[in-house]
Amino acid sequence: MRDLRVVSRASTTVSLVVASLTVLGLHALAFADTNDSFDTTAQFTKRPYVGVGIGVSALTPEDECPCLGVSDDKSTGFSLTLGYDVNRWLSAEVYLASLGSSEIEFLGADVGPVDYSVAGVSAIGYLFNSRSGWLLNDSANGLQRREGLSLYGRLGLGAIHTDTDLDYDRDYPVHMAVGVGAEYGLKNGLAMRAEFTAYDADAQFASISLLKRFGKVAEFVSVAVPVAAVATPSAKPAIVPAETREYVAAAPPFIYFGFDQEDLSPTAQTQLSAYADTIAQSDYSIVIEGHADWIGGEAYNRRLSERRANAVYEFLVAQGIDASRLTSVGYGEDRPNSSNHTAAGRSQNRRVEFFIN
Repeated sequence: MRDLRVVSRASTTVSLVVASLTVLGLHALAFADTNDSFDTTAQFTKRPYVGVGIGVSALTPEDECPCLGVSDDKSTGFSLTLGYDVNRWLSAEVYLASLGSSEIEFLGADVGPVDYSVAGVSAIGYLFNSRSGWLLNDSANGLQRREGLSLYGRLGLGAIHTDTDLDYDRDYPVHMAVGVGAEYGLKNGLAMRAEFTAYDADAQFASISLLKRFGKVAEFVSVAVPVAAVATPSAKPAIVPAETREYVAAAPPFIYFGFDQEDLSPTAQTQLSAYADTIAQSDYSIVIEGHADWIGGEAYNRRLSERRANAVYEFLVAQGIDASRLTSVGYGEDRPNSSNHTAAGRSQNRRVEFFIN
């Protein structure tokens, strides 16, 4: 009887996909490294993590003759992952997985299994987060902390080991690992993943896994702005050209807020009390503008800025200012007056300011 031969092969299509993803990944990394305005490490905690997974594999070694075939290509697999979060967009992993076995038949009769296991290294590129948006949107609160729902891609290089009593050849000594997945992270460092990974053309693995990140995440820092640093109100507001604004800009006070806060601090209440005394005898109509930094989604930030403006509105009304003279509006993150790439800059964008007609 002739020898049986099972051939483990690589896929040209997968290789092309890998090459394309590599180009995209290098482009993204180049963007992060060369664009100085993006602070990719600010408030990001680099953390190690470990993950275990279980899933279903499809294992399809290629036969050399029509007499050979795969009678059962489905199996159960297990995986172990050791990883490290490099920055908000990128994690590096070492992986080891036992993918189970496929059953080989000769002329309709089962002749034995081919067992598969894989090991290698890969990069995980986070492309989208439910709290941050897409990759190049730098308002990356969710990606900063690996919290919420994230979509990612995997690109790796490793080796497939096959164990069988059958005679077989291997076309390539290494494999490419290409995958896509979704991850949902919690504040306590636990995360769930669902992923589909292809190890060349021979093996595909659909899995779910549990991850645990170690170490405490750095909190977002709210930098207080000293009252002395705020310009003193002038006797007469500066005039902004009509083509620039629809109304005349009044001098500060600027009212500042902590991160994700809408309540007035004691300092803010003191400033507003003094401001109410100043404008009580005037007949100006006053526009109260609320603003936010860009941490979080745009819709959320707009609502937060509106609540900040409304808090000031209600305080001034309580101080005796006629409500008909006041209008409150929130602009969210659209009108920063400082850089959103630093904690100090973001603290000055979490503000309320005043304009008068």
